[in-house]
Amino acid sequence: MDYQLNTSIRSLINPEYLLNTARLKYDLGNISNCKVIKFGGSNDIFLITRSSDKLILKIFFKRQCWEYCKNHFLFELELQSFLSKKGISSSKPIANKLGELIETITLPEGNRFFAIYEYEHGEKWEHSSKNDKRFYKLGKTLNILHSLSEEFQKTNSYTRKLDMDKMLHKSWKDIDLLIKLPTKKIKAQLFAIYEDLAIEANKLVSQQTIKLIHGDAHCGNHLYDTAKDLTTLIDFELSGYGYVNYELAVLKYDLIKNNHNKKFINAVMEEFISGYQSTKKQLIDIASINFFVKLRYFFMLGSSFLFYPDKAEFNNEFILGNYIKAIRTCDKFS
Repeated sequence: MDYQLNTSIRSLINPEYLLNTARLKYDLGNISNCKVIKFGGSNDIFLITRSSDKLILKIFFKRQCWEYCKNHFLFELELQSFLSKKGISSSKPIANKLGELIETITLPEGNRFFAIYEYEHGEKWEHSSKNDKRFYKLGKTLNILHSLSEEFQKTNSYTRKLDMDKMLHKSWKDIDLLIKLPTKKIKAQLFAIYEDLAIEANKLVSQQTIKLIHGDAHCGNHLYDTAKDLTTLIDFELSGYGYVNYELAVLKYDLIKNNHNKKFINAVMEEFISGYQSTKKQLIDIASINFFVKLRYFFMLGSSFLFYPDKAEFNNEFILGNYIKAIRTCDKFS
């Protein structure tokens, strides 16, 4: 069953109520403490402590480009469970007393879906110096994920597609609908970028390989355990069937967005691509990666308008101008 949320309300949840709900619906042993890790955005995330270890509880809210429905969330939960069984380290959901991966909690805004995960160890990369092989390992891990595309079996017909209709054309529709700036200049510039991307997409799309992808494997969405030389993928919110070159472009987008210089970005990407090619040498189309970096900027902007339709900064001329500048200067990082 799917639920309608009152998205003008977002409850500050009593930790004891959350613990009691978890105790009622899961066999978790002695869970004794609950604290907020993150509140806001597309998920509210809590750390639960029990006698032997820790757990993560994630309450889903709105999504940037997907529907708010049970089958949507099940897609990513089942994918994570599948990858764990295949030996890929990823955030791993725990089944409830009925053997299901997803549950509901009753709140003032309506029934919200939630899931509980095992706690994963490792460190995020905080855009500091590159002094280990984490990006080689990340590339290798993503290659293995892609290779398992044909084996993943869902329990329902809901399928996520990160295609041009979703990332490019729908993004423009959302921008065009929701932009409220009094000046026509910004909208005209964004439309010109959309047209340029659409022309490039028509040339490239028939050559692109489509696989099951993480969709958001930037620096904050993988953990690296140095002692174990282990990469763990987290946050599968944008996972689905999409373009391999888009998957590879997300890291480059993140490096550019965080103001690293061209030499450093090229070094990281060389290590990353080397790791991706380590199990099976493949020709990587750098021109396609650069196109998908630009598309990522446009997609994130369109998703932001959809996700935060009333948030003033996404109608701020300075911020939108920076998005435009960033998209137009991506090619210099080839």
